[in-house]
Formats: sequence, C-alpha cells, structure tokens
Amino acid sequence: MINSALSTGTTYGWVCITSGTPGVWLPVGILSKDADKRNSGPTINRPVVTTIGFQYFDTTLGCAVWWNGSTWISGNSKRGVFITSGAGQSTITIPHGLSAIPTFTSVIAKSADAISAKVISWTENATQIVITVGTTAIGTNNLSYSWEASL
Repeated sequence: MINSALSTGTTYGWVCITSGTPGVWLPVGILSKDADKRNSGPTINRPVVTTIGFQYFDTTLGCAVWWNGSTWISGNSKRGVFITSGAGQSTITIPHGLSAIPTFTSVIAKSADAISAKVISWTENATQIVITVGTTAIGTNNLSYSWEASL
C-alpha cells in the first residue's frame, strides 16, 4: 500500500505481513529530509544536507563521501588499473589516494610483461602501494596492475 499523503519524514507505504482482518502491516521506508538533493557530482556541487549518513558520489575524488553531521567524510576504499613503463626496475609505486595506511590491499599483474616480472610482494604506506617485482621488461606502458586498497 502506498502513502497518498507523502511528505518529509513520512512513511513511503506499508506491506502486509499477515493476512486477516485487520491484518498485520509494517511500514516501508521513510522519506528523508534530503531526498530531493543531488547524490553525485563534483566536490564543488556537494549539497547542503542535514541527514547524517547522506551519501554523495564525488566525481572529483572518484569515491563516495558521507555527511556525518558536521563534515563530509571520504569513502574507505579505492581501486584502479595502474599502467606504467618498464625500465628494468624492481619496484612499482602506485598512489592509492586514501587518507591513511590501508588495512587491506590487493595487487594483480594484468599485462604480459607485468605477469612475466612476477609480483613478489607489496607494502603500503599512507600515500602509496610499493610493489616488489622481478626485473621488468623495458617498454612503453607495458606494465599494467589492477589494484585495490581499503582502510
């Protein structure tokens, strides 16, 4: 059943969970005070909201942010594909863009030359993932790594 007098703070509708007369009905959803706000776009277009937990996908940052009642807080994971040129190096450095040292990281060699160089190990710091590899083949944009980092 849909609420025909929908307004801010009211229930969207109800669902019957037990038939009978009168039956048992439970409310479904509540219209948030900020339901009419834009939920994605660049940092500069973040809406003014009052609902704690309001989610906005920030296209400038490339991640979700949430309103905590006084400020926007960043999402806690990032991922991507990092492409670089091989020059016989034994380390590859990927900037992860998180606000602290990740508690979880994953790195997968994707290109033939990256697979050939073999990922030996990796470490994380507050700004980057440092991958230790075997010696890389020399080439232009021949090394590709899929990565993910989470706080």
